Amino acid sequence: MDIPLRKRSQKEEYALFIGDLHYGSKKFLKEDFLKFIEYLNGKFSDTPEVEKIKYVFLVGDLVTGVGNYPDQDKDLEVMDLEQQFSDLAKILSTIRKDIKIIISPGNHDGVRLMEPQPQLDEKYAWPLYELENVIMVGNPSMVNICSDGFFEGFDVLIYHGFSYPYYANSVPQLMKIKSMNYPEKIMGYLLQQRHLAPAHSSVQYYPCDKDTHLIRKIPDIFVSAHTHKSSVQYFNNILLISTSSWESFTPYQEKFGNTPDHCKVPIMNLKTREIKILDFENSGKEIKEMENKNFGRENENN
Repeated sequence: MDIPLRKRSQKEEYALFIGDLHYGSKKFLKEDFLKFIEYLNGKFSDTPEVEKIKYVFLVGDLVTGVGNYPDQDKDLEVMDLEQQFSDLAKILSTIRKDIKIIISPGNHDGVRLMEPQPQLDEKYAWPLYELENVIMVGNPSMVNICSDGFFEGFDVLIYHGFSYPYYANSVPQLMKIKSMNYPEKIMGYLLQQRHLAPAHSSVQYYPCDKDTHLIRKIPDIFVSAHTHKSSVQYFNNILLISTSSWESFTPYQEKFGNTPDHCKVPIMNLKTREIKILDFENSGKEIKEMENKNFGRENENN
């Protein structure tokens, strides 16, 4: 794979990455998420970086949906898909308006499971479309941020990650390490293949003129969700980010051996490239900074 340069913006701005909110679930960690919103709005002391946050990526599964699996109604706090989006939009509307919220869909968001997935269905998610600082994209997508007349910006590859379980359970090197708990290994593997779903049976495909899963342009940042595991790691100078979940541990995850992370938020300084993971789990008056043991190490498969 071609190795890109590690770009740096001329302006000190920050980008944050979250996913898998699963709003509407009885297990949605609402108080922790509201704490995150308060952080974005500068309600905590000793957080000078907050006023320079310009981007929040929300990488799918905003809501928990309805009818995604048998007897899901037993797990729902909010029983209606449109109401789930409406309630979440009210929360997101409180985020200050100079922050751009970039939203892509996941497998719980009421769009088709076949990929590529279009933007969220306006029939159900219309309250989100009314927010002036929201940018809707499909899944997968490539988004450019921070560009101006002097800087070309960062190319961010967004993919929710629905193909990941297939590779975690099919590729020997990924099976050996139980890679659903190490999503950065799956992401690195797919970057080597230059494709987000190179095996035909790993996802259901929607017929398109072009293969939307083919990685034609090498991204600067590759961000995913779906595994509910928090990770930050470089692979050939590409920053890999996997987001945690805002839904507490479920029997479904236990069945498949997943050990999810909760309420962890990677924040990246686009000028210095410094990145840290903020921990909003267990609501309180403090925001913890989480050590990321994977960060800074190149993928072992280089």
